Amino acid sequence: FKKEHCHSLGILSPFRDQVEYLTKEIGRRFSLGLLDRHRLLVGTAHTFQGEERDIMLLSTVVDPTSHPGSFRFLNRPDVFNVSITRARQRQIIFTSLPASPGGGNLIDRYLADSQEGGACVVIKLPQYGAADVSA
Repeated sequence: FKKEHCHSLGILSPFRDQVEYLTKEIGRRFSLGLLDRHRLLVGTAHTFQGEERDIMLLSTVVDPTSHPGSFRFLNRPDVFNVSITRARQRQIIFTSLPASPGGGNLIDRYLADSQEGGACVVIKLPQYGAADVSA
């Protein structure tokens, strides 16, 4: 397909280590031409400030056993707002967090609301301990 016929893609994770891991794996598995054709951008919320893509993938990284500081960072209004507003057409969220209707923080409420359909898809992942995801 020509570049003008391809959806632009973005992958956002609030955490630098996840961005670096995804960037390395994508670079190993896909050609530069394919990445360019889809205008792929991988980065943190700061990378996506002022950017949008047709399809956004959001990797929350955290699970219920994550350090409380990770949740505090993910729930910062500036980080959270950019994380969920970069998709023009579709957002796909990869998370190990349960949907918590009536949850007390931004990510809980957003995941619960996203389960109801619309332009957002939530993909539930199993929980992994730190030893399970080391490279």
